[in-house]
Amino acid sequence: MAAIVLQTEIELKTFIKKVKNKGLNIGFVPTMGCLHEGHLDLVQASKNKSDITIVSIYVNPTQFGKNEDFSSYPSPLKADIELCNQRGVDAIFIPSTKLLYPEKLSYSTQIIVPTISKKLCGKTRKNFFRGVCMVVLRLFNLVQPDQAYFGEKDYQQLFIIKKMVRDLFLNIEILGCPTRREASGLALSSRNKYLSTNEKEKASSIHASFKKISSLISTEIYDSEILIKSVESIILDSGIDIDYFEILNQQSFRKSKIVTTESRVFFGGYMGKTRLIDNFSLSTSF
Repeated sequence: MAAIVLQTEIELKTFIKKVKNKGLNIGFVPTMGCLHEGHLDLVQASKNKSDITIVSIYVNPTQFGKNEDFSSYPSPLKADIELCNQRGVDAIFIPSTKLLYPEKLSYSTQIIVPTISKKLCGKTRKNFFRGVCMVVLRLFNLVQPDQAYFGEKDYQQLFIIKKMVRDLFLNIEILGCPTRREASGLALSSRNKYLSTNEKEKASSIHASFKKISSLISTEIYDSEILIKSVESIILDSGIDIDYFEILNQQSFRKSKIVTTESRVFFGGYMGKTRLIDNFSLSTSF
């Protein structure tokens, strides 16, 4: 059965009311479209746990900077809807900017999760997580999910959304799903469409550097600074510009001088104009 496509607040509220009246719980997968297997893993996780699965498709302007790719972000809506239909999604919510941000963006209520939003991606993309929280909270209030699913590739985003939900007493279970990768190790991302075949091959150096760090830990090298410096050249030699490359505690996001099973390596950078981010748990490296 094809998914129901919902575009207005009234359509969504009517659908939600019918679902709630039946005593069914709702799993929610918020996306910006250009769906890939990583998104579809989230859909499957929802179908495994939740009674009803709703996917939203909305390219959110508040999480793009002035010189970023908002106007060119890939939006193959017809193909996205077909993928949702193939995977048994129950409803697709495609809101307008007028619905989510009825006033000018500069007048809209803002949601800020302090401290953590200024680390890693937040160092250079200063309003990025504010924009993420603004749109996610709006979507949560509209969709009223019982569970919401996010990918661990965006681990910092997942952490921030969990904190927002906890701090604002939202009755939503936030569930993270493992990063889906290409055979080369490159993390799947909608922005990978910008990359040529050769650039994709070079970008696989990010995951290769993670695996090298893991192997060095297994030889009892535990100093984070030494580990990062030992593998930086793997990425730089591939032509990627590094924005950040750090090992942090995945529970506190504080720097890990000495790596432990709670440490995670985080990377952000650019292949040309294409932004690439990834992370890797070091828990199994010991």
